Parts: sequence; structure tokens; C-alpha cells
Amino acid sequence: MRQLLPAAEEVAKRVGLSPVALLAQAALETGWGRKMMKNSDGSNGNNLFGIKAGQRWQGASTKVASLEYEQGQPVMRQSAFRSYNSFVQSMEDYVSLIGNDSRYSKARAVAQDPDAYFEALQQAGYATDPQYANKLKQVIRSDAFAGVWQSAEL
Repeated sequence: MRQLLPAAEEVAKRVGLSPVALLAQAALETGWGRKMMKNSDGSNGNNLFGIKAGQRWQGASTKVASLEYEQGQPVMRQSAFRSYNSFVQSMEDYVSLIGNDSRYSKARAVAQDPDAYFEALQQAGYATDPQYANKLKQVIRSDAFAGVWQSAEL
């Protein structure tokens, strides 16, 4: 997390988001970096935020089995996810998505408050997990994030 913090600080300020909130979401989505999506050639897809590759996505993508919640029930689905050349590119695309999609306008409005931001993301349908916001709040309050909070420019 400390290695990603400088880039997170630079990118997060574009939408007024706490860089620590950005990193907490990356930690949750990647299993603290242990569950990174791989491209078909085995290379890292660098997708820190679990952003799917919808029909409008023009960049590289990779197909991955993912846990989704449908009508409150967990199911495994094969989905296409965006693939990036670097973690910074992933962060920039995430901020662009949040900053430009009207679906996330309420999240942008409370971006300076991580708890409210996480709730607004969940309400906007960012993830299908009904506990998504609560899980993000647990990550940001974890002992592993204590040092990140102290060194972040808030």
C-alpha cells in the first residue's frame, strides 16, 4: 500500500477522494494483492478495482471467474474485466469512471468521507456484494492501514 500511495494521492485528488479510500478499495478487490487477475498469457492484468469490460470498453480485457450476488445469493460467473499496462493506469481509469459516470454522482458528492463514499458506491451498484461497503470500512480500519493513514496527504 505504501508503494502505491504516491500515485493514489495524485490520482484521487482529481475527484476529491481520500487516497486511503482508493487504496482500501484496491486492497479489497485484489485480496491485498494476492488475487490479481491474470491475462490469458499469464501476465498481470493490473486491475486494482475489479472494473468489468462492458461493451463500450475499447481497451484490453481478460476473462475471469468472479463471485457475484444475484437476488442476495452468491454465484460464480465468467466475466470480462479490464486489463491495464500498470497500476497507475488502473487508478486513472477508476477515477475517470467515478468522475464521469452519472451513476456515481452521489459518491462523488461525498468523496471526502470514506464511509459515506463506500455506502454511495454500493448504492450506485458498483459491486453486487450486499456487504461491499461494510467490507471496505473494515479494510480502511484494519491495522494494516494504520501506517497508510499516517503517511497519506489528507
